[in-house]
Amino acid sequence: MRKPKPLPSVEELNKWFRYDPETGDLWKKPKINAKGELRVLTSLKPIRRKTFSKTTEYYQVYIPCSDRFYLVHRIIWKMWYGEDPDVIDHINGIGTDNRIENLRNVNMLENARNMALHRRNKTGVSGVSLERGVYRVRIGKKELGRFSNFEEAVKIRKQAEIELGYHKNHGTIR
Repeated sequence: MRKPKPLPSVEELNKWFRYDPETGDLWKKPKINAKGELRVLTSLKPIRRKTFSKTTEYYQVYIPCSDRFYLVHRIIWKMWYGEDPDVIDHINGIGTDNRIENLRNVNMLENARNMALHRRNKTGVSGVSLERGVYRVRIGKKELGRFSNFEEAVKIRKQAEIELGYHKNHGTIR
């Protein structure tokens, strides 16, 4: 993954936006022209422009001073903590839930350890698959074994997740 472009300064972001930590909404601040008329009508509702991604849904917003689009959760992180984030993980797995308590700054590995259950999974447990009548258990690229009993396979997988520091929401249906 390529490193994202740095965000504008906190002062610049605060000039353009306001954030509501209770709802997780980011709003454009209204601008008043020389005649005293409201110039930015989009300030009447929160930013809800979605990214064009097949796998996840996030909100994005255009910042005129930098002439580009940014992900809303990255802007919120910088406004709240004053630093550019590495990778933002939405703890509950909902990419449009930008409440500050639902966001955490992690690296790529930690982010991958809080993934939803893959849509093609047939057993209902991440890392457990049925092959020729036995349950094959893997975590990452590591093979944990083959088991005839589903409950035992799940127990081994969950134990490995705990040992490797996977998030409690990893492999849940979202």
